[in-house]
Amino acid sequence: MQIDNIIYYLVQHGCKDITSELQLGCCTQHPCVQGGGFSRIHQGTLHNGKKVTIKCIEVSGHWGEWKLKQKSLKHAAHEIYAWSKCDHSGILKMLGFARFANHILLISEWMEAGSLTQFIARDPTCRQLELCIEVAAALEYLHAKGIAHGDVKPDNVVMSDDAHAQLTDFGSAMLTNYSTLYFTNTSYKGTQRFMAPELLNGSSEIPTMKADIYALGMIYSFFGPQTIHQIMDGEVPYSNKRDCVIVYEVLIKKRLPLRPDFNETLKSSPAKDRLWDLLNSAGNTNPRADHRQPR
Repeated sequence: MQIDNIIYYLVQHGCKDITSELQLGCCTQHPCVQGGGFSRIHQGTLHNGKKVTIKCIEVSGHWGEWKLKQKSLKHAAHEIYAWSKCDHSGILKMLGFARFANHILLISEWMEAGSLTQFIARDPTCRQLELCIEVAAALEYLHAKGIAHGDVKPDNVVMSDDAHAQLTDFGSAMLTNYSTLYFTNTSYKGTQRFMAPELLNGSSEIPTMKADIYALGMIYSFFGPQTIHQIMDGEVPYSNKRDCVIVYEVLIKKRLPLRPDFNETLKSSPAKDRLWDLLNSAGNTNPRADHRQPR
């Protein structure tokens, strides 16, 4: 399908074309960040002076001199469509998309503070538990709308100017309550260290809401060893293991990451035990498990 048709269908489904609002001559010529899935992040400026993030899907080469790939257009369209369904304080706001050099660029607000990973590296004593709750609230919103994110990890959480966590990157999102545009498709790649066992072993080939919960448990450990794991400690899940060993650890040994100390977040032993029980529930290797916890 030609780019003109893709843009037409995106606009017809409520996605905003803001090409005319973007000062293309003011965009950074080199990427500020190397995004996941071979995407690149540039900084741009709107005509009103507002700084924005420009995400270029699966491109290589100099700014504006990219080779046209039909699948890149489809992947960009999928992410734009999925992201356009979201309106929540815990999700980075997508401003729209722009057409440039026969590519479709994703435009969102510029986050000066960077990713959650960078934020924690600068301030390991930040509001760790509160940030975990903000990420969980964003996921709760997505799941209530029938959207599985598909790649929950600290690098896909950005920090707002007032230090609140916002989920981003919908390239692997799966929509269950919306009709998928027939020319779009999910480019699911995921991140091994945050990937649920059923995705690692191939028994499931698409992201699910339960797989999101597993990844969320890994984030919480980031503040302690892994997502809740990684937020609580600043280390990636299984930080002492090479990538090639993780599949063995998760699928064969069924091992969870080591328990964090939680010393910077919680003071009482009962509270630490309750949080660890929650992380173990999120990390359950049975995809049919009920992750809900009693209040």
